[in-house]
Amino acid sequence: MKLIAFIALLGSTFASYGQQELTWKDLEDVVITKDFNPDYGMEFEYPTFGVNVEKFDGKEVFIRGFLVPIDMEDGKFALSASPYKSCYFCGKAGQWTVIQLNLSSKRRYLGYRTDHVLTFKGTFHLNHTDVVDLIYVLDDAELYYGK
Repeated sequence: MKLIAFIALLGSTFASYGQQELTWKDLEDVVITKDFNPDYGMEFEYPTFGVNVEKFDGKEVFIRGFLVPIDMEDGKFALSASPYKSCYFCGKAGQWTVIQLNLSSKRRYLGYRTDHVLTFKGTFHLNHTDVVDLIYVLDDAELYYGK
């Protein structure tokens, strides 16, 4: 009996070192407000993140969504909660429904097309102030086959 308890404890310890699942529901924990950006001389939307999404900042996570190519030649992609025709870029969803993918190897993904449903893993970051990037960023992103 003690051996079974030890094995269960050991397994849960190792599991905590793996990736955490990030869901689109988790990403809804944000409030968007407009503020003037003096560098660009215009208003931009800025996020204020809630504690539920902040707990993922800097952690290795995985998330499943629809692939949205942004710049195929440069290997820039986003992952969306919705297909392209109803995603954030078409004005039909909020900023919290897309994640910028900073791919670990850009050339490997040139064969994928818009709306492929894929799971990616990487290090999740919250973008508080950079108006050029999306509010959610997955660094060193790569395809994930685990779950």
